[in-house]
Amino acid sequence: MSSTPLLSHRPCGAVLGAFAFFAVVFTPLSSLAQAPLTISAPFTSHSPVADGFINTIEYSPGLTVDFVGDVNPGRFWIGSNKLSATPDDLSFTMYAAHTATTLFLAYHVNDQFIDNQASDADAPFLNDAVEVFLDSDRVSNDFLPGSKEGFQIISDVLGDKFTAASGFTNADWTAAARLVPGGYNIEFAIPLSLLDTVDGSGFAAAKTGDVLRFNAAVDDNDQLVRAQTAQGVLWRADSGASPFGTREPGWVVDLALTPAVPEPGSLCLLLSAGISSLGLALHRRRPRL
Repeated sequence: MSSTPLLSHRPCGAVLGAFAFFAVVFTPLSSLAQAPLTISAPFTSHSPVADGFINTIEYSPGLTVDFVGDVNPGRFWIGSNKLSATPDDLSFTMYAAHTATTLFLAYHVNDQFIDNQASDADAPFLNDAVEVFLDSDRVSNDFLPGSKEGFQIISDVLGDKFTAASGFTNADWTAAARLVPGGYNIEFAIPLSLLDTVDGSGFAAAKTGDVLRFNAAVDDNDQLVRAQTAQGVLWRADSGASPFGTREPGWVVDLALTPAVPEPGSLCLLLSAGISSLGLALHRRRPRL
């Protein structure tokens, strides 16, 4: 596995002290202590566009995850036909950001073989696809069937969508997919109005400062089949179950809707198991993926 921040377009000045940076970006320290991994989705006034192009003007440095070995982050679901893969065979970089109205999640997936059959449009998880699991109220009592308090959404490489929730449908959120050399991109735009942070009665849409529970998975078939032969999970449960199989108790990653990152510099991930590593990248221009 790896967890390498990519480079950003933004100019970088003096490096901020690590603990000062924690105070700015990750206010809910109690939440950090409970999660094995925390990913920041910083506020931006320059809204990304969910078009399948991943631009470093839109996003801060991403979290890169591979499936070399069987160690989190980056482990295969136990029912997969493989438990390890080279980065070219399967790996992904995840980007996140939010505006006043929308959460954006983008995935650049390295994949040597693309299963993209139009005949699987009714079940996009049977193609190569990205699955997103969001538990906005942080209480494990919503999935299944799912609701705005906790749900699953999927987009495959053709842009076919799937929603596991009551109260909203595929029409209420956006996904765009694009084939690129060596793999594909999938970009999600999820209205904050779909993310209810209140358990039970009442409603409060997610906003800057909230911390959601989260997981993600990449479906990977190495041949054209109507099946799901392998699934790489961002943070897989020790039981080996997929995030769908564990339901919300397995969505253990924190997704923090943080304030805008002050220049210079930005940080997109913390490994909070002991807060063991930080990556402040040098900043330079990169082309769109």
